[in-house]
Amino acid sequence: MKFSFVNDVRPSDFWLLSMLHTYSSLVGLCNVIFTVAMFGLCYRFWNTVGDMLQVFMILACSMFIVIQPLFVYMRSKAQAAMIPRGMTLGFDDNGLHIVVGDKSQEIDWSKLRIAIEKNAVFVRSDEKHGYMLTNRMLGKNRQDFIDYASSQIARFK
Repeated sequence: MKFSFVNDVRPSDFWLLSMLHTYSSLVGLCNVIFTVAMFGLCYRFWNTVGDMLQVFMILACSMFIVIQPLFVYMRSKAQAAMIPRGMTLGFDDNGLHIVVGDKSQEIDWSKLRIAIEKNAVFVRSDEKHGYMLTNRMLGKNRQDFIDYASSQIARFK
């Protein structure tokens, strides 16, 4: 069986992944509690504080619903810009074949790990390197690819 995908990871893919990880962790819970508390403080004290404190309250309320997502998106744009354009990821019985222009690299299945997320599948070659295959890239082949990659990786365990 063979699979081939043109790497089309966008900044929005990195942003969504980062936001999902943040808000499904204890940090995200703290962000929500802080935001709700700030809205409660604004409601309670808005008419009793001066203009400067009202500006501070607006900034505090928008910290995790506007400012943080904006900074995460800017970081996501930088991450997406580092991915070479036109990269093709091919998978067959030998492993992963990466082609960028006239350069290519092959990584066999024994060195690969797979992580399945809601919106993407990650194929990792080590702790620092991996490839994101978004649901948009996988299309209808998502489950077939997951089954195939999992079975190939299991052969080497």
